[in-house]
Amino acid sequence: MAIDELRPTEQEVYKWVLSAVKHSIHVEYYLKKFEELDELDLKFYGGERPHDLIGPGNKLELETILGFATQWRKPDVESNPALKKAIELHRQQYHHIMWNGEKPSPDASESDLWFGAIDSVCSLLEPRDYQGGIHTGWDEIIEIANKNPPQKKEYLLKAIDYMKCMQKPELDLITSLSNIQNIGLDQHVYDMIIARKDEAIKMLEKHGYDLTKM
Repeated sequence: MAIDELRPTEQEVYKWVLSAVKHSIHVEYYLKKFEELDELDLKFYGGERPHDLIGPGNKLELETILGFATQWRKPDVESNPALKKAIELHRQQYHHIMWNGEKPSPDASESDLWFGAIDSVCSLLEPRDYQGGIHTGWDEIIEIANKNPPQKKEYLLKAIDYMKCMQKPELDLITSLSNIQNIGLDQHVYDMIIARKDEAIKMLEKHGYDLTKM
């Protein structure tokens, strides 16, 4: 099946853009919490912040949007070339290069490993059909973490221990692309996320998707 045969609907594109923005906020929320911990000396720098929305393969580029937006129609990655291509494009992101694979990159810093673990746990807490859907209980997430290679497992379990004790972000307050509340991010991070969302909406309009009417 050719990629253009799976062109997503406006509703599917809207759903993906909203989920990408919510995931960025989700991860940025926990990164801020981890940065505030006195017992950890972590600094999450890099040009690809806000998370997932900046740099090559970010989730608000046209091809990644159109690929990921097909997941609710056809979540099986191997039989969905559009989704598979979007995942490959997104793996160009620095944090995926450092974290993905059987074991993390030998160039990964301690902060890179924390970053990868936090991102992974947030992903498991979200409803992603192509990754097996939402995982609601910590026991289930711990079970998945334990199946990872030793170095990944170590950071996943440490991240889970911290995240279980932290106040959960009120992601349910983000109900639409026109109602994205700041649920605890630094104001400049929140402003950048909103700016990227607005840029994506304008870009999509040029390709036949008017998300402002939804």
